[in-house]
Amino acid sequence: MVIEDLRARLSGSLQGLARIALRSLWVPTRSEYLGISVEATMDPAHLLNAMLGPGTGEVPAELPELKAQQFSELWPIDPAAQRFLWGFVRSVRPQRFFETGVADGASTRIVLDALERNGDGRLWSVDVLPTAGDLARRSPAVHRWQFVVLPARHRAAALRRTIRPLRPLDVFLHDSDRSYSWQAFEYREAWSALAPGGWLLSDDIDASYAFLDFARGHRLRPWVLVGPRKLFGALRKPA
Repeated sequence: MVIEDLRARLSGSLQGLARIALRSLWVPTRSEYLGISVEATMDPAHLLNAMLGPGTGEVPAELPELKAQQFSELWPIDPAAQRFLWGFVRSVRPQRFFETGVADGASTRIVLDALERNGDGRLWSVDVLPTAGDLARRSPAVHRWQFVVLPARHRAAALRRTIRPLRPLDVFLHDSDRSYSWQAFEYREAWSALAPGGWLLSDDIDASYAFLDFARGHRLRPWVLVGPRKLFGALRKPA
């Protein structure tokens, strides 16, 4: 806690690029999330109940294994987060779901299949690689999907242009670049695009301080799914 307090004081005394640079050097500890979260658990069903109310949704005991084919096996969300994502989509029944970062498309496939089970809703996904999304293309719900390739240059402007006609979004899922500056950018863009009561979901929230800083800046307490490799977080925009 002493180290965390020193970090907070030092980074809080700086502004602009200097603050971002310093925050980019450190990653948050799990104890920092445990201290700020509404609920932090390894159980996706328990987390959904905490977020949406008792007896909410359907969280399968397991999902069909979706192995990485082209990209790193470390990139997909953890199995518990996959189960959470299925139960979340089945419970919330979003109409407009936006996702950044596709890779092999494990989370994309789960969202699409859950939307198909709901019988409604669409998913928009962006990635910088046109070869991403192989698992998603095999989904029987591929007709609910639109995939957009962002250019390597002017990526931020391209992301804004892609989101603009889709507002308001029901759900925004971040699962792309894990740098502090890009995560912070995506969270800001997501928040402005979300409808009141909409959800910001993020994988890799312990990869940088961006999610923690964003939550504190909006005086919100996140829900956190604790995985063996990383943390998955959720924030709800006030209605």
